Order: sequence, then C-alpha cells, then structure tokens
Amino acid sequence: MKSSMSAGVGHMRMRRAVGVAGVVLVAGALSGCGTERAADRAIETVDEAVDVLAALRKTSTKADQVGSAQVETTVSMPGVKGIKMEGLWSWGKGTAFDVQMDAKQAGMAAVVKTGTVRVLFVDGTYYYNVDPSLVGGPAGKHWLSVDASAVMGRDGTDMAKQSNPVAGLRFIGSSKHAEEIGEETVLGRKTTHYSATISKDDLGRAGDVLAPNDKNALMNSFTGGNVTSITIEVWVDGQDLPVRIEQKMGKASVSMNFKSFDKAKKVTAPAASDVLDMTESVKQQAGAGQG
Repeated sequence: MKSSMSAGVGHMRMRRAVGVAGVVLVAGALSGCGTERAADRAIETVDEAVDVLAALRKTSTKADQVGSAQVETTVSMPGVKGIKMEGLWSWGKGTAFDVQMDAKQAGMAAVVKTGTVRVLFVDGTYYYNVDPSLVGGPAGKHWLSVDASAVMGRDGTDMAKQSNPVAGLRFIGSSKHAEEIGEETVLGRKTTHYSATISKDDLGRAGDVLAPNDKNALMNSFTGGNVTSITIEVWVDGQDLPVRIEQKMGKASVSMNFKSFDKAKKVTAPAASDVLDMTESVKQQAGAGQG
C-alpha cells in the first residue's frame, strides 16, 4: 500500500488546489479621483459603477443558465504555485468536472505512467485515474477516490458542490466599486474588460443582494484575518459570456480561460468495482499531521 498512501498525500494537495479553483473570487479597483472636478467625477463614477454592475449581473445570470464550459484554470496560493487544470466543468445540476492535470503538480506522478492525470469531481467525491500496476491494494483498480469531506469537512463539501468557475460573479452585486476598462481581444475574441472590487466595508450589502449560500461563501472568504479585499477582472464577449476571469484574494489567485460554453453536461463517476477508496487513509494522514 506504499504507493496508495503516498498518493493520498497528493490527493490532499490536489483537493486544496481544486477547492480554490471552484471558488470564484471577486474584483478589480476603481481608479481614484483627482482633486479637480471631484464632485462631478464622483457622480460620473457612481453612474459608471451602476452600469458596469448591471452588465456583470447580466453576464453572471447568463453564465449560470448555460450550465457547462471547457475551462483552462491556473491556481496559485501559499504552498501551491501554478497548478493547472483543463477540461469540462458542469454546474447545471450541482458542480462536477472532468479535467486533466500535470501529474507532478498534482502529486500523482508515482501512480501514472504519463505526464498528466485525469481528475473527476462528482457528488462531492474526487476520482483520480491511475495505472493499476503502480498502485498497491486490490489489483486492477484504475481509479483512486477521496471524499471531499476528508479535508474540507461537511460544510466545505456542501459549498464545493455549489461552486463553479462562474459562481463568484454573483458576488459582484455587493460591490460598491466597478468600472469598464475598455475593449480588448482575448483568446481571439473581441471582449469588454471590466474590473470590480469587494472590501470588508461592502459586506453589509451582501444580505440585500445575495442568496443565503452566496452570502455565506462571501463572508467566509474574509475569515482568517489576511484578506481585506477580493478582486476580479472579467473579459466579456458579445454574447454576454465571460472569456477570461482573473481573481485575487489575499495571497491566492485564480485565472480561468473559457474556451467554449454549452448546456449542462453530465459527468459520471467510475464504476464502484474499479475504484479504490482512499478516504480513510487521507483522514488518518490528516489526523497524524495535526497531532
């Protein structure tokens, strides 16, 4: 079981990265006004922010309704630098994904023969496609699984099931600051670049404009003491859908390129007979690390 146990350590690192990728942070900063024309500029800024927030809410609504996308994601945070994943995210009936990752970055190089590993997230469980000959335990198992609650806890898992690459756009409604940067070409498509920011001072508005789950997710983003603002840059195409989202929250950042959108697609878990469940091993390792 030595290979399986070492894979479990990789799972913990991978789940942390994927959890961050599923949480869309929120963003950008309004440029400050000079002393000249300060009153007029203040009025213009309010009008501009209202228009931008309306445009971004429209983008959020449409993206939620589409249901799935092919996404290229890069996640960085303390201890996790430049983790990349690419593939299908689906959120029509709960969040699921089917992505490819660099095996070394995911901590899974010891249990795959290629340089990449396929990772699924279905109904709160992560599945890692491995080479059976490199994994200890029952012969012939092509998948390792870990329940997200082994690291995130039940509340974190419930939140992960509702998170997706576009979910954080809903947070923008609680921002007091937003602006249109201008027109730019991104991934070969004409887009409008928007920027917004949410600070702790904006949290009082959250209850008025966000659903309870979104409000709780936003509030939790500011716990821990080192996050004072959440920033987001959004590039929106002519169909009112995001082409790129870049987000920062404290020392964590997420960059997402949306290659295409589609109706919600089903991501299916592997057959149970082909899965080696590593959840208890990961829980034991997590407990040992805390001891």
